[in-house]
Formats: sequence, structure tokens, C-alpha cells
Amino acid sequence: MNYNKNLLSRSNIDAKFNKVTIVEYEKGTFLLVFSGANYKSAFAVTATANKLMAETTTSCTTSDSSQETYGCLVKYESGSEISYCSPCSNGGRCTKTTSNSSLLEY
Repeated sequence: MNYNKNLLSRSNIDAKFNKVTIVEYEKGTFLLVFSGANYKSAFAVTATANKLMAETTTSCTTSDSSQETYGCLVKYESGSEISYCSPCSNGGRCTKTTSNSSLLEY
């Protein structure tokens, strides 16, 4: 519910997510993927010790490729904290949402 509210207030996206899953994207790299009827949104989750920590200050959301497994993904420029959204495989549009605090808290 908080993530839905934050996307609406920060990016004007009324996603109405009703499902969240944690998936292993690559070995040791996990994603928190929110899905709804028309949107998909994902951000990175880091494994530390026996916990998964969500990196929740940047997310990427799409409605153009919501049927894809992950939608579009947050990527980082090599060696920096500058983020961008990966392109969708079908060329669909992706919206980057950023915050100074967690997107999971409202």
C-alpha cells in the first residue's frame, strides 16, 4: 500500500499493485517486483548475511511491458551511484522514481 501511494505522489502513477515477489535475477542478485493488472515495477534487493535488504530509493515502473518477467530494471553506472532504468525488451516506456527516503514507507 505504501509503495502504491509513493508512486502516485512522486510520479503520478496509479499502479494499484496487488502482488509482490522476490526473484533471483542473477546469481546473488535479487529483485523486489511489484505487479498489478497494468503495471510492473522493480528494484534491487541486496543479500547481507541472512537478510535481504531492499534498495528502495529508486525504482523503475512500466505499463508498456508489464507482461515481461521483471519489466524494466534499475541499473547503475559503473563505479557510481548514478541510476537509470534499463530499456524494456519491446522498446516500451519506463518511468524512474527516486526519493531521499524509502519508497516502501509513507
